[in-house]
Amino acid sequence: EPGVSEAMGTLTSEFGIKDEFFEGEGAQGRTLLLASVAKNLADLETEGKTAANSPRDFEFIADGAFVIAQDYVTGMDELVAHSRLAEGDYISAEGKKQVLDKYTSHELTEELAQRISQDGLLDGVKKRMGITDENEKPYQLRVLSMSASLDYVNGFESTEPFPSDEDYAMDSETAQKQHAVATDSDMAAASWKQGLIERRKSFNQEWGSDFSGVAFKTTLGGETYLCLTADMAERMLDPEAPERGDDYGQDELEREMATLEHEYAHTQEALNTNMLGISAEERRAEHFSGNRNGYLDVKTYFTDVNIVTGFDIRTYFDEAGRAGGTAEDLYAKVSSEFGLKELVYVMGATPRTYAAEQASDALSALNEYVGGYDGAINRLLRLAEEGKVGDGSLAMQRRIQNAAKILEPAAGVFLETRRGYSPTMTGMIEKEFTDQLAA
Repeated sequence: EPGVSEAMGTLTSEFGIKDEFFEGEGAQGRTLLLASVAKNLADLETEGKTAANSPRDFEFIADGAFVIAQDYVTGMDELVAHSRLAEGDYISAEGKKQVLDKYTSHELTEELAQRISQDGLLDGVKKRMGITDENEKPYQLRVLSMSASLDYVNGFESTEPFPSDEDYAMDSETAQKQHAVATDSDMAAASWKQGLIERRKSFNQEWGSDFSGVAFKTTLGGETYLCLTADMAERMLDPEAPERGDDYGQDELEREMATLEHEYAHTQEALNTNMLGISAEERRAEHFSGNRNGYLDVKTYFTDVNIVTGFDIRTYFDEAGRAGGTAEDLYAKVSSEFGLKELVYVMGATPRTYAAEQASDALSALNEYVGGYDGAINRLLRLAEEGKVGDGSLAMQRRIQNAAKILEPAAGVFLETRRGYSPTMTGMIEKEFTDQLAA
């Protein structure tokens, strides 16, 4: 496009972007994202805007270029280090690997790996993603000896009963012994659970990021790790054990299985470039794992994209080939659907959890400039009104009517959940309505 090549040259020079940025794995995706930023820069210059008279616009250009190319810039070590610090990524890859090794429960890891292999725990998600033994990307499973939460551990209460008044009346001595056994068992269970919580806290300190969750995927030194906590692994390995508690039923087991599938999906492909595109990556992982684990704001965003433009990212994932396609495939598709200029906006809108907890200063500023999900959708709406994207106003109107009809039975709950006011209702909304939208 006019001016893009020149603008790319300007960005490459100003940021000292190394040749390696344009080479190797992921280079096409990175280049497309940078070209989108360059298109925005070229248009600003065509409009006569400068850093002096439009500082916010040019800060957006700088933030976008930096987020995309930060691993390949020269002379900005301090800025990159500050960005990594903001993302909680200031521990070296080798340091983090040592932390994983320290907290790994080898017994639980081996037991869960055996179940995955022998019982096919991941066969469903592999089939949906088109993953085979021949094309599966390698990863290491790690069960970490810590809790999912920083505050509590669900279930795992003692199953030793305390004696009743009747027991004392019939045989006081035996009842007292049973009381001592039950008390010891209670204390042992509480101590074990507290130990998991304390290890979670120390893990976060050593890992360099204050987060909680039952599972996550990380890549360190070129190796991919699928990590989950001991309490989740214990529940999955023996869901019917009485220690799991009365409230742990089939639905809870399926949700935790979906979490495992979600993180497995992350191990097989990545649609984000330094957090840019993380919304699409989370939507892909949720799509292939059954939409059971939140990210309602992400799902609503792409539903809105579909309503406005007709582009259904779920259909795209199903048709894009192995694992829902590569990052460069998606970036090319978005550029062809909405224009090269819009790529950085559509990919730059960031989930609430990432924007609040994991985003660097540059990504936070970029997301703020875009206006988050609402800002990205408003841009697409304007383009749709101008006839530049989408399949026409009548088709959009039909999709709006369809969404309204589907959501009408729980419209109030949906709006509260969408706005983040009622997170406990997320599961119900997902299960009952999300998969019907854009059908």
